[in-house]
Amino acid sequence: MRMAIGLASILVTIGVIVWIMSAITLPATKQALDVKKRVTPQVEQMAGHTSDGTRAVDTVQVAREERGGRMSGIVVTEVVEGAAMDKYFGLKKGDSITEIGPLSVRDMSSVSEAKDYLVDAYQRSGQITVTRGGKEIKLPLPPAAKTPASPAATPTAGGASGDPLQKQLDAIQTAPAQ
Repeated sequence: MRMAIGLASILVTIGVIVWIMSAITLPATKQALDVKKRVTPQVEQMAGHTSDGTRAVDTVQVAREERGGRMSGIVVTEVVEGAAMDKYFGLKKGDSITEIGPLSVRDMSSVSEAKDYLVDAYQRSGQITVTRGGKEIKLPLPPAAKTPASPAATPTAGGASGDPLQKQLDAIQTAPAQ
């Protein structure tokens, strides 16, 4: 009889430990892993490299573009597809970079200085201005402009998405102003 009570108390203790781990420890660990997954690309970008260790500066090649004997921009001669400058800015071969952040490339003394500013803009999640196909555009493009929204991802009127939070947001947005 004592043996049965001792065995039962050991099983109850193990059950309580498993419950505590599943209710407290495992969700906290999962949350930490989710945060790491979300933050790692940002940290790598700030460090100026990608997850495979490639330096951002090595993912794009540029050349001097001149007008009137003075540097007017830098032309992208090569960009590694899927690498840092392609992923963040969406640079394409033939793009003419005219501004990096608030600075005009015309005010820079060399291609290497412009490339340094380009990497700095990448690390700081900045913007650049390029001329592509005769049109001046700011990069990176907003997320909505990069990929067209799929019908499933577009919230529907009346909160038909099934998400209670989305229903509340839809209700707030469609409520008449008082």
